[in-house]
Amino acid sequence: MSILSLAGADFFVIVALCLIVYLARRNVFVNDSKNTMFIHLAVTTIALMLLEMLTLVYQHLGDSRYILPFYWVNILGFTLSPLLPFMILVFNTDRKGRLLQRLILAIPLLINGAACFFSLKTGWIFYIDAQGQYFRGDFFLLPTAAAFFYYCLASIQMLSQKEYDRKEKRLIFAIFLLPALATVLQLFFKELLLIWGSVGISLMLFYIFLLLTQFKYDPVTGIRNRSEFEKEMLNHQKLDRVLLMVFDFNNLKVINDQYGHKAGDEALLLASKIIQRALSRIGKVYRIGGDEFCAICNDTPLEKVNALFAKIDAALDRAVLSTPVKVKLAHGCAYYIKGKDESLRAAFARADQAMYAHKMQSKITSFNR
Repeated sequence: MSILSLAGADFFVIVALCLIVYLARRNVFVNDSKNTMFIHLAVTTIALMLLEMLTLVYQHLGDSRYILPFYWVNILGFTLSPLLPFMILVFNTDRKGRLLQRLILAIPLLINGAACFFSLKTGWIFYIDAQGQYFRGDFFLLPTAAAFFYYCLASIQMLSQKEYDRKEKRLIFAIFLLPALATVLQLFFKELLLIWGSVGISLMLFYIFLLLTQFKYDPVTGIRNRSEFEKEMLNHQKLDRVLLMVFDFNNLKVINDQYGHKAGDEALLLASKIIQRALSRIGKVYRIGGDEFCAICNDTPLEKVNALFAKIDAALDRAVLSTPVKVKLAHGCAYYIKGKDESLRAAFARADQAMYAHKMQSKITSFNR
């Protein structure tokens, strides 16, 4: 395969990625953080593919007058190679209080960058002879090793996320596997240039995956929606014991009427985050109505459930919104016991009744004050 035909293949992948980035910037369905991650990854991939195209052109020219720019294009390309999986790690890491962790993670990236830079004099990663011909150096595999290190960590991180089910994790694994296979082939067959083209294709597949999975989530809060709740209710019907926890706003209408729906959305997002944080170890949270949430949980002692309700109430009381109104939730729970309950739906009805009883009690308490 000629060098120019390889550059042509890269060009069409770049055009496709540019179009998808344009669509991603206009997309309102995909979660903002995931959309931002995809755009950054796609733009970085486009830059790397442009650098690869330039190396192909310089290699084709084989002119000693272009040795210095040929060197710098390769230095940039090899330096940025591990950046993509590193970016995935950074985007999927909690941004609060993790600066030290990020600095430690960046050490292989910095070592690789230094080795690439000094290749201009040492030829550690690559060197270019007086005739403008490119050769691999003694430490040519260092950028690949750094990228592989981050790639493994990013894969483990993505596959360990609770928001994806088994089928989705298998699909993520397949998408991640494509560039890995391309890297192995390119290491053994020097004439093939497969890595960045395969990364570009993987990113396109990943964006399609994001679009498909995003229909499972509520656009305001980012948690699973009613349709996912109904599916999980059917799946949990097979279990012996299930805990259902129902939450409902006491004052969302007040917030919407007095401060507008933007403030109401802010309150919904705040409540969903607090509920999710409190229940992350025992179950999944769903937005099942305008101001109603439900958590499908593992069997949990009632004492712990009451403690979790108290924890959520306390967190909401401490939380600060852009409006002076405090978010107030009513809550209730019920247990599904296989053989005793007719269905999980019957247990949900009991949890809903318990929630409404708590709502009425809260209103009475508030009135008496």
